Amino acid sequence: MLLLSNLKFYWYGFPIDYYLNKSAEKLIPFLHATELMTKKNLTISPWIYVILIIIFYAIGYIAYKKRHIEAATQSISFKWVKPIFVYGVTTCALLVGGVYFGSMQGTFGWMVFGYVLGALIGYIVAQVILHKTWRIAKYWKGYVISLAIFFAIGAFVHIDAFGYESKVPALNEVESVYFEEGTYLITEDPTSEQYTEYGNEYVPPYYYTSQEAVEAIHRLHEQLAKNPVSMTSKDIQGDEGRTVAIAYKLKNGKTLVREYELNFKAYHPLYKKIAETKEFKENFNPFLRSGDMSDVTNVQITSDGQISKQASIRNPEDIKALAEILKTSMKNETFEEMYSERGPWAYIDFNTGQGKNKQHVTWEKSYDEVSDWLKKKGLYNKVRVLPEDIEKIVVLKNPHQHEIDFYADEEFPSLVESEKTIEVKNNDQKEEILETVSWASNGAYLVGIYYKEDPSTPEIQEFTEETVPDFIKEKLLK
Repeated sequence: MLLLSNLKFYWYGFPIDYYLNKSAEKLIPFLHATELMTKKNLTISPWIYVILIIIFYAIGYIAYKKRHIEAATQSISFKWVKPIFVYGVTTCALLVGGVYFGSMQGTFGWMVFGYVLGALIGYIVAQVILHKTWRIAKYWKGYVISLAIFFAIGAFVHIDAFGYESKVPALNEVESVYFEEGTYLITEDPTSEQYTEYGNEYVPPYYYTSQEAVEAIHRLHEQLAKNPVSMTSKDIQGDEGRTVAIAYKLKNGKTLVREYELNFKAYHPLYKKIAETKEFKENFNPFLRSGDMSDVTNVQITSDGQISKQASIRNPEDIKALAEILKTSMKNETFEEMYSERGPWAYIDFNTGQGKNKQHVTWEKSYDEVSDWLKKKGLYNKVRVLPEDIEKIVVLKNPHQHEIDFYADEEFPSLVESEKTIEVKNNDQKEEILETVSWASNGAYLVGIYYKEDPSTPEIQEFTEETVPDFIKEKLLK
């Protein structure tokens, strides 16, 4: 596990989560044994543990009988085991140090410091245990030599002598391809407790097969392979940092998996080609793949926001019409609208006669067709927050670019006292704000929405520099 966790710093695209989630229980005996205890249908695996227990007990007993009597007071009785112990501990401590400082500090220099410090601590502890004294300075050469070997191996791995980073399968070798923001879906076990015991529905991972989608994903992967970046790069750690996982099912039966941290904005043109394919939209919006809706008896629409506004639809024809209108809006969404951080107008639940929720979708602010249909049915004003529901909106510059949660409720009023603000009460301007405000992280402007139902506690959202209305920016910059 330590080796895998370090490789992510050397090979851009190494899917650490994929290997750990898929193999951790099988690689680590005590985790595997614990997993076996929770399963009803046992295989031969538990008997392998029983056999190994007997074998190791026999080896231990024979070794105990064969050891030299004078070794009884030593930490390790057999000479050939001593270097394995010392350098095994040193290696593990070195890897722990590299993972810790590489992850926490995020720079290559700190990662190297972690290797040096970790190896030093591990080597000292191992030698102290072995010799049962702190007087181990004379063994310093072993530490230096081992560190030199470790760094030589690290340099060999770093130059990617195996061609791991540049490996991209040819298009004619690809049968299908998985494309998501993580590998978790392809490591899910459908026989696990959450599906067998708790009744959760297992949804298999989606693999793209259309030529248009596969070629678009392949082009993105080629570009990523040509431009490897360090896992510690600031370019992938900001607001635009995003994870993308690509897994190919090849025609020869093999699977090739990669997972990348990248700057999303830098790859917008290539992402746009993928996101606007028919197949991607069907995967991005599972509702587009929904089948027969005849068992749906009512639709519940609930507003998004600090106040709750609801309406129900029970007419079968209206339910069917709304489902089709939603699909039309989803298909018409642009790339920018799909990845907008604006909150939705409301949430729509399609419920069956047995009281089960069959589909849960959002009424996004970009779904013009849905908005028009709800207006015709007289439901539009009943299920979304309106300017008339709001007492006032207060906007100010985000002084320290902190996240929304930092200012939630009690912090915002104090900022209103100390920062320059704009108070909006005009309904047209309120509407403009409601249409563009978002849950963006570390936005440039903070927006406090004071509802008439509870004017003392504002709901905090944000504007980025790109989404802030001109009238707000002009007034705040005066």
